[in-house]
Parts: sequence; structure tokens; C-alpha cells
Amino acid sequence: MDKNTTQSLQIPKSMGGMRFDQALAQLLPERSKSQLQKLVRKGSIKLNGRKVLRSNLKLQGGETMTYCLDGGLPSEQVALKLTYLHVDEEFAVVDKPPGMITHPVERHTGDSVAENLVERFGPLPGRDDAYRPGIVHRLDRETSGVMVVALTERALDHLQDQFRNRTVRKSYMALVHGIPDEREFTVDAPLGTVAGQRDLQGIMQGGREAHTDFTVQRSWRDFSLVQCRPTTGRRHQLRVHLWSRGYAIAGDKLYRPEDKNDRAKALRCHALHCNSLGFQDPTTGEERTFEAALPEGFEQFMLGL
Repeated sequence: MDKNTTQSLQIPKSMGGMRFDQALAQLLPERSKSQLQKLVRKGSIKLNGRKVLRSNLKLQGGETMTYCLDGGLPSEQVALKLTYLHVDEEFAVVDKPPGMITHPVERHTGDSVAENLVERFGPLPGRDDAYRPGIVHRLDRETSGVMVVALTERALDHLQDQFRNRTVRKSYMALVHGIPDEREFTVDAPLGTVAGQRDLQGIMQGGREAHTDFTVQRSWRDFSLVQCRPTTGRRHQLRVHLWSRGYAIAGDKLYRPEDKNDRAKALRCHALHCNSLGFQDPTTGEERTFEAALPEGFEQFMLGL
């Protein structure tokens, strides 16, 4: 069979409890250990449709494994560049481009932050989740900007505690439809998943606490640039909070106003960018702040307003 062909097999039940790398050596004996590790790092081997990023993953037995032995990328995949803003022995800070997912998920193809990290640094801490190595927090696929990632267990614990305790300083820039009446405003409204629509979040009683402060930075005839400072980190928080006030983010395909003009269709991704992230250095305790400029497409669109 052509090595470029994607193949599949079912993991024998007898391999339940075995490490994935050990099972691979038995299932694909024609490949060396180093070759198999390289294929895993490149995301060329999947279990139940999800890329495996940690070769020491414990198998359940019965999983469906798909693999492409040449390790190549699908022809339709567009390479996205992950920019490193800082790297030391404990953590790294990256500028995620719009369109890149944070970690592999079954419903989305393409490169991810997690895969880039494993490719550069090798195995990373991820607790019991083999699909999120080094991931401390996430950004939506179309949201760009600053992310901090952990390279050690100590850094992962320290950074996750800061997010959990809400001591991380987060700033986003959003280009929205309309012009807010107030230069500064706050939305304090709980969020939850809309019934029957797992991709949508909405403001609802009994939802999870969500708080965001907003400041208008600049306005045009139909659009405004708004700084967003969330103190909580709920899914789609900024997008829903702005949409609830009538200021949907330009280019947002989920929370978009039907009666607005179509100019935002020129944007490849929605115009939301994490421009600044501040936290305590997990090694020194020093307060650190990292910033990232707006992506080119976002900047170019504003120049045309």
C-alpha cells in the first residue's frame, strides 16, 4: 500500500492499559522507535479522530487508530506561523495567529498551538489530558494574540493557579459594529451554553459568573475599536458580552448582527486580539507583561475605514 495513503486499524482490547508508544512498536514493527515518535509529534497518527501528542498516553483498548506513514500534511491545510515572544526553562509566551486552534479537537483540522509546542520542545506537562500538553489557557480559533504556555509541571501549576485566582491581567482589542454611547462601560452577566446549540453561549440565569470592563479607543462611522478587560475567562465571554450590548465583533460568524453592513466580510477571521497578558513569573515571582501587535488583516481592515 502507498505510504501516502491514510490507513486505519482498531487497537486490540488486549492492549488496554498499555502505553501508546509501546503499542505502536507492536502495531507498526516496520518503523523504528524514533520514526514513530516523529510521526506522533507531527500529528500523523490519530486515535478516534484526535491527534495524539503524548506517546505515553494510556490506551483503553478498542480505539480506532488512523495514520499516514509519510507524516505529511493534508494538501488543503494552510501553514500558520506561531511566533515566540519569550522562552525560558519554565514557560514560553507565544503570539497565536488567527485561524490556529489551541489544541487538537475532533471537529477541526489544521495545525494547533499544542502541536507546535511538542514539535519544538518535546513532551510537555498536561496532567491527564494528552491532547493539551503545556496548555494553561486557550483562545478561540479565530482569536489571535498572547498566550502563556507551561514547559514544566511547576510552571503549569503556578500559572493555572493564577488564572483560577483571577490575578492574570488580560487585555483584548475588539473591532465592533456600531458606536457605544459611553466611552467606558461594564457587562456583568452570567454565561451558559444555549440549549440544543453547543457552539453558542448566552446570558442566562444560573450561568457562570462573567465580568468584563470595556473602554472605547477609537470610533469610525460604522465601527469602533474597543479594549476589553475580562476578570473571568468564560467561553466566548467577550463576544457574547459585546453582542448583548448591540456591538457585535466584526467578522464574528456566530454572534453577528443581521442588519449590519457587509464590509466585515472582508475579514478572514473575527477581529478579536489579545494584545497584552500580565502574570507573575512562576520562577522569580516578578510581575511580567507581554504584548503582541494587531495581526496584519485586522490592521489593514481598520486602515480602510
